[in-house]
Amino acid sequence: MNAPVLAGFTLPETAADGYKEDTEWRGGFTQMASGILARDLLSRSGILAFSLEWKVIDTAAVEIIRNAYTSLVAEDAVFISPFGVSYTVQPRDNSPLSVAWFPTVLGQRANVSLKLRQA
Repeated sequence: MNAPVLAGFTLPETAADGYKEDTEWRGGFTQMASGILARDLLSRSGILAFSLEWKVIDTAAVEIIRNAYTSLVAEDAVFISPFGVSYTVQPRDNSPLSVAWFPTVLGQRANVSLKLRQA
């Protein structure tokens, strides 16, 4: 696996289990009283949702992730996954970037998570 790239910024390598891909469908399903599923989907093809996590990273690495995310807020951006596949993405929800700071003997470190979805 390679380091992911977002909006032209090469991000730090994710934690060992820190890269996930989920498939989402816009719309919904409702089970009727008869047991039949009623579907109200925008599209029959799903879109990918990405979750990236970093553990115990330093301030410089956090700033790279923040700068990449800041570029993404203004407009959709290109995301290159750790597998080298390119996607156009946008923020996944209202709080897609989370930074949890904590002190260590080497100074401040953080655990960071980032959520994206295919545009």
